[in-house]
Amino acid sequence: MRWLLALAVLTKALVPPHRPRPPRTRVYKLPQETVDLKFRAKGLLDDVKRNLEEGAEMPDSAEKLRKAYVTDEHNDIYVAFLEFFMDLKLNYDVSYETDKIGPTTNPLTDIDDELTREKLPFLYDVAMTMRDGAKPEVQLGIWRLVVDKLIDRTGMSNKEFSVWASRILAEGGSA
Repeated sequence: MRWLLALAVLTKALVPPHRPRPPRTRVYKLPQETVDLKFRAKGLLDDVKRNLEEGAEMPDSAEKLRKAYVTDEHNDIYVAFLEFFMDLKLNYDVSYETDKIGPTTNPLTDIDDELTREKLPFLYDVAMTMRDGAKPEVQLGIWRLVVDKLIDRTGMSNKEFSVWASRILAEGGSA
């Protein structure tokens, strides 16, 4: 009988005292592609903020990207990432002297301008590549960015711009 009492004492020592369960929290695992996209978005936001010229401000689309980042919604982050990237390429330049990012002086509206021929077709190609295979609502969001940020600034129709950008890309860039 003593051994039974000793076993009970030993068992009680091995079992931790009862503790109330911690409240359940919403834990979920994001798809790897969303984790990767969030990593790239955060990295881009941090790099741009760190490399801005004194007095230069982040594009308005930075806030949209931050808000999308918090939602963990892949499609929202995807479109916001493209918008932020487009705004950087269209509205900012990197100084050769300081390697800092500052506002551009070129509005990129003249289709014969070398910088316009370099940037707009490149961004069009990036957007069309990102659009391929995306869900319909993402494709629509990307197309809206193409129209609002690229096509509208040139004054061309959608078809004219697509032909122009495709021709420049086929020629190998801005030549």
